[in-house]
Amino acid sequence: MIMKNNTDNCEKTIYSNPDSLSYKIYKFNHYGFTYNEFNQIEDMVYQEDYNISKILNNMFMFVMFIFLGLSVMKIVPFHYCSKYAFFTLFSFILKLITIAWDNNHDSYLHFSSRCFTVILLSFGIVESVSDPNVVATAILPLFVICSTVCANSFLEFILTIIVSVIAFLYSSYVVKVPSLFHGDMVNSFTFCLISIILHYYFQKSRVERFFINRQLQDAKKQISINATFDILSGALNRGAFTKETNKIFEKEHGPMAVCLLDIDDFKYINDNFGHDKGDKVIEAIGESIIQCLDLSATDYDTIIDGLSSKNCDYYGRLGGDEFFIVIRKEPDRKNVVAMIEYLQSLVHDITIGDHHLSFSMGVMLVPSDVHDFHNVYAKVDYALYKSKEGGKDRYTFYSPDQEHQLN
Repeated sequence: MIMKNNTDNCEKTIYSNPDSLSYKIYKFNHYGFTYNEFNQIEDMVYQEDYNISKILNNMFMFVMFIFLGLSVMKIVPFHYCSKYAFFTLFSFILKLITIAWDNNHDSYLHFSSRCFTVILLSFGIVESVSDPNVVATAILPLFVICSTVCANSFLEFILTIIVSVIAFLYSSYVVKVPSLFHGDMVNSFTFCLISIILHYYFQKSRVERFFINRQLQDAKKQISINATFDILSGALNRGAFTKETNKIFEKEHGPMAVCLLDIDDFKYINDNFGHDKGDKVIEAIGESIIQCLDLSATDYDTIIDGLSSKNCDYYGRLGGDEFFIVIRKEPDRKNVVAMIEYLQSLVHDITIGDHHLSFSMGVMLVPSDVHDFHNVYAKVDYALYKSKEGGKDRYTFYSPDQEHQLN
């Protein structure tokens, strides 16, 4: 994994300088898109190339099978039977590989589209050679069809077409009279040029479409993130946290621990060091909670998708300097205390000027038969109040004997 990351970074450096030859060649080879742009849509391009080649291979196999049947029935010349049988078998083998191999693997996506291109162009050459008394017609439209298959490399497509033309002209030179060979040469050069031009502009439009779709997806995802998460701390915002937590409480759930954290002297920090420093404090607290819960600071999808899991811990920022932490993995008192004390040690290491950060916390161990989060909120908030009343920089577990003080 480290080696792969180093390779990716090396490639990124090579192709990121607009004045370098590598940058210009890469951009030409990828239809006017830079390394960073094409890298965003590479998986989409390969997947659609695979899908197109798979559909065309199925169609080609069906046509070859039909002509094989017509050849067996002698509706078309019987000596063509071996040709149609060979290409029916070849395309069927590719079909079997498609079924057997993991088609999500990058190497297979490349293999499938390239293999079908070879089958198609080979058929055109064989079709031309098998009827040496006429100028070739079959391979010429196949050049055009191939131009729609692969969008991963323009230079590779050019090379494929050139090699195919050379093979086609050589076979034509060997089996045909000079006048027919001359016709094949003119036609093949014409269709070669047409297919290359068509390929470039057709694939360029496809890649542009992929790129626009990727930008729209990224914008939509960012809007969703902004509507769900607090950007400063990486926590669920108040609305998302309340909505998701109510869902969890309303359905069947296991035991959990709910912790309400309040940063000590946060108003003092804002008033004496400025709101910029206050924002830094929020960021630092968020990072400390992420470290304690072993979450990813940027993997928002995992946080949201995992909330329905019984084993997912998560946290939210209710606004200002208040954070909610929900422990679901190991919510027994011993583990919760260990988490809180670890968080305390991380927060104590954060300083703003000469001020060391600390927090007060209310904690409640919630049994599996409790389904009213609003009531839990009130109890844990009271436990937080008792921590503040006791001198801050401490945590208090809510206990049943405090019930009468809430009413």
